[in-house]
Amino acid sequence: MSHHRHACIIHHKNLVLYCISKDNKIPDSSLCKTFKDFHASHLYNRWTKKKIYQNFSNRLGISFTTSYHAYSTNVIATKGLDFIYGKKYGNLQFTPSSSPKVKKRQEARFNALVRHTFHNTKLDDNALTDDKLQAARRHKLLFQENQRFTTPIKHLRYKKKFVEPSKGCYTFPIPFPESTTVSVPVTVETICNVSSVASTSHGNPISPANINNWENVPEHYIPLIPQSAIYEGGRLNQPSRMKVWKKKLQPLAVGSDGWLAHMKEIYDHHESMTEYQQGKIDAGIQWETTPDQGEYRRDLCDLIMQVTNNKHDYEMKL
Repeated sequence: MSHHRHACIIHHKNLVLYCISKDNKIPDSSLCKTFKDFHASHLYNRWTKKKIYQNFSNRLGISFTTSYHAYSTNVIATKGLDFIYGKKYGNLQFTPSSSPKVKKRQEARFNALVRHTFHNTKLDDNALTDDKLQAARRHKLLFQENQRFTTPIKHLRYKKKFVEPSKGCYTFPIPFPESTTVSVPVTVETICNVSSVASTSHGNPISPANINNWENVPEHYIPLIPQSAIYEGGRLNQPSRMKVWKKKLQPLAVGSDGWLAHMKEIYDHHESMTEYQQGKIDAGIQWETTPDQGEYRRDLCDLIMQVTNNKHDYEMKL
C-alpha cells in the first residue's frame, strides 16, 4: 500500500477505508454535509496536528518538507486576505542515487526543471536572486537548500474580506491563531510584564479579579506559558489584537481559574504531541527506518493482525 493515493472528488471519501496512518485520519464523512465540508475538515485536522510531511522525488533526487499554515484572523480583518490555509515548503535536500548513471540523470532533470521555470518567467542566468525566488515561489519550485516559502490554498476561502470570521457562519471547523510558547522564562517578572498584566498607564486601577497569583501556578506550566496575554475562549479561539483593542478585553489574571484551565489545555496538547513523537521514534527504531516510515509500518502491521484475528474468530464460529 502506498501513500500516493488519488481519487476524484466523488470517491475521495472512500480513501478512509485504506488510510493507515492514525495521524492523518480522515474525518468521518457522515458528519460532513458536502464534499467541501469534508475537505475543509480534513485540512483542519492536518493543521491542528502540526505534522511536517517529508516528500521525496526519486526522479529529481531531492527531498523537501511541507506543512499546513493557517492565516491569522488579524491579517484577514486588516488586509482583506480571504485564504484560510497556506502550504509551507522548505528544507530542500539533495538525495541522489548511489548509482553514478542514475545520479547524472537526476541532476540533469533537476537542472532542466529549474531552467524551464525561469525561462517561462523570462529570467536569464544573470537575473537578480530576488526575482528568481519570486518566480520560484509562484511556480512552487525549491532550488536552494535554504529556501522557504508559503503558497495559499486558493480553493478554500473565507466568505467575506476585512471581517473577522465567525464559527457560526461555516459548516466546517475554521482555524484560529494559537498562542506562541516559549521554552523557559528568564524571570517571573518578565512573564508578568509580557503575558497577563493589564496596562495601568491611563490611571485605571487593577480590579481584584485581575491580580496575578503566581503561587497557584504549577511548576510544569511555567515552561509553556505563552508570551502573549491569555484571554477567555480556549487555546484555539484567542481574540486578535484588533478585537482586544475594539472591545477593550481584559486578559485573564495569572493563577485564576480561567487562566489555569487555558494552561491545562496547552499542557495536555504538549503532552499528547510529545507522546506521539516519542511513539514515532520508537517505531522507527523498531523497524530500523525513519520515524514516519516506522509509524506507517507499525500501523500496517496492527491492521493486518486485526484482520487476521477477525478472520480467525469468524472461522471458529463455523
